[in-house]
Amino acid sequence: MNKLFILSFLSLLFSGFQAQHLIINEVSQGTGTSEYVEFIVIGTPTCASPTPSFDLRKVIIDDNNGHFATGSATGIAPGAVRFANNSFWQNVPQGTLIVIYNETSFNTSLPPDDISLNDGNCRLIIPANSTLLEKTTTSPTLTNQNYPPDVNWTAGGSWSPLAMANSDDSFQVQHYPVSGAPFHAVSWGNNSNNAIVYFAGTASAKVFSFTNNSSNDWNLSANGTYTLTVTGANGCSESQTYTIGAGAALPNAAISAAGPFTNQDPAQ
Repeated sequence: MNKLFILSFLSLLFSGFQAQHLIINEVSQGTGTSEYVEFIVIGTPTCASPTPSFDLRKVIIDDNNGHFATGSATGIAPGAVRFANNSFWQNVPQGTLIVIYNETSFNTSLPPDDISLNDGNCRLIIPANSTLLEKTTTSPTLTNQNYPPDVNWTAGGSWSPLAMANSDDSFQVQHYPVSGAPFHAVSWGNNSNNAIVYFAGTASAKVFSFTNNSSNDWNLSANGTYTLTVTGANGCSESQTYTIGAGAALPNAAISAAGPFTNQDPAQ
């Protein structure tokens, strides 16, 4: 069963937790287990050089940890993944797109692996078992939604702690340091408690998208899909729209508003 959520966001300054600058841009289960999640490093649109960058070390990504729904059949996969405490993540330019995918089932719509921040394409394509990531299997669990201390994290990630359920689940980016509620999240099905962006019903074989028809608030489901417009990394200074499913980066100087949020047909 397939599901795809396209969540493209206008980059803007978040004035609350300044340590966090990562939001979910796209979530896909693809065909079978060919899942991936795309994130974007947000900031303030600028022509400044060098492009502002942010520290993503030890930022946790996860599916539902019990914050959005508790107990069985709520999508809680044991454990979590985080960006490794590695200098690679210390200065990630705003506008960078980061794709983490299921290493056991590559989604053929994705570009090849890319772990360079200096190639000018403003993107990283990384398998979940990369040594640029770390994992824990200690928690969260069905009975414990907390994240463990550093001693319980090991080098090399895995998709297993991130695996998403079709009917009921969430995907989230935690604050760093962890503060309880996530910084950004997308939820569906029975994961309606404390939801940030929420879609009712199953996510199987559907496309959910933002259209920016109301505001630039990337926490507001009613905004639909809006086109990514940021000052990118390493010379990618023009506004761009990037759609992983299409496998290409396309210039886009203006924000496009395709209409209100809709629960669409299966992804093409």
